[in-house]
Amino acid sequence: MILPCWHRLLGAAMVSTLFVLRAAAVEAVEPEKAPVVVLIGDSIRMGYAPVVAEMLEGKSRVIAAKENGGDSVRVLENLSEWAVAHQPAVVHFNCGLHDLKQSRTTKLPQVPLDKYEENLRTIVDRLQKETKARLVFATTTPIRDGLHAKRGGGFDRREADVRRYNEVALKIMKEKGVEIDDLHAVVMKAGLDKIQRTDGTHYTPEGSKVLAKAVSNCILNHLPASPPSQRTR
Repeated sequence: MILPCWHRLLGAAMVSTLFVLRAAAVEAVEPEKAPVVVLIGDSIRMGYAPVVAEMLEGKSRVIAAKENGGDSVRVLENLSEWAVAHQPAVVHFNCGLHDLKQSRTTKLPQVPLDKYEENLRTIVDRLQKETKARLVFATTTPIRDGLHAKRGGGFDRREADVRRYNEVALKIMKEKGVEIDDLHAVVMKAGLDKIQRTDGTHYTPEGSKVLAKAVSNCILNHLPASPPSQRTR
């Protein structure tokens, strides 16, 4: 059975308290001995990754690609470089927002749902085979259709598709025993109008902090315990 990360079960105030308590329970370790955490994702991940690194300083070494992770095809193409090469203790990953982009010309998604499912299965299979990492899949965050429609770029995104792609991802992760970090639920609980930018997709600095707290707390619950010889005194 897949157990959800704690932020799915607790209110915002309790999450803040839990993060502090959990952070205190995980002793700081020497940087070179700290467990490696890999973050994979698109521009949403790029927004919260620096804050996660700060929150987990002394507890883990956070590695995140400088470039946008893009769709599931791109993640699969770069999986060796972005994750496998680091042999991380935890991989927290997402792809979806770029997969479900629909061309305003062809009306076709960038990555069809069946191909998205195939790619996700391959990503998980490779990570489980080629690393010993604990895997956490982050659900794709919400879209506000009306605001997104005002953007340029020749493509649309719709919340209905976000939910469809998330549903497929959740099915796969349940089958393969991968933990879920429900960032979609985190955003909805915090309030789209409070933390999302007016483009209907990205997040304000405060919004990225909300996501970073949820991600950090989830990762802390999946870090391996440090052996006594690796704990700093």
